[in-house]
Amino acid sequence: MNNIYSLYQARKPQVLRQLLVSSPLLVWVQRGQKRIITENSDYRCHQGECLVLPAPYQFGVENMPLAQGPYSAHCIVVPEAWTIRFLQQYGSQLPSHHQQHPVFSPSDTLSQQLENFIHLIKTAEISELAMTRAEHAWQQVLLTMAFEHVGQTLYTHPENSLANTIRTLIQADLGHSWQLEQLAKNLNMSESTLRRKLHKEHTSFTQILHDMRMSYAAHLLMTSADNIQQIALNIGYSSPSKFASRFEKQFGTTPSELRKTR
Repeated sequence: MNNIYSLYQARKPQVLRQLLVSSPLLVWVQRGQKRIITENSDYRCHQGECLVLPAPYQFGVENMPLAQGPYSAHCIVVPEAWTIRFLQQYGSQLPSHHQQHPVFSPSDTLSQQLENFIHLIKTAEISELAMTRAEHAWQQVLLTMAFEHVGQTLYTHPENSLANTIRTLIQADLGHSWQLEQLAKNLNMSESTLRRKLHKEHTSFTQILHDMRMSYAAHLLMTSADNIQQIALNIGYSSPSKFASRFEKQFGTTPSELRKTR
């Protein structure tokens, strides 16, 4: 369940460019401010507010602590299967008009439901029953969001694209030595067809793999206790120096600099 919930904390400002999310997510800022920057948008999420982001979504991010304490935020990324089952059960009842802005202040009811869900995720044992219980609590969160016309990104049908299919496959094992030939066989198509279809979606296998690995590494640096060498190995890099170089090129900061912000 650790892949569903994370707690982000920072004593010093965290600034990253070109971060990728490959699944829709909810951020609930507890202290400080989060800023999301793209070519066309600039969103600020303050203490107590929620932010929802679609997927895939690439952006720059700033996590800013306050003088009275570190930046702190809950982050929730639920399995795609949960969203699909929710839409199958409740899709016909969902409203067609929603607040379009990704930042909103949760109601007391929604805040209580989010706290309950986070408690279940943090304390539950890994079992089928525990997952079902957590999924039911998440459905309550989504129903309240729909009723209050916020957070539509979290209950929208997942993107139907080849790139998204590949992201799902890669996400299962980012440290695997992924090769285009193997991936093409898994998808029952030739390498040339795979390249051509991804080109039409304005991306490539190499770009997808790189963005996912780097973004997951940033996540681990900000949330886990793993050392930098272990994180590099977790995402398929046997050379820590090569990993650090590519990380800095991607985000504008080194792994060690990012780790020191916590």
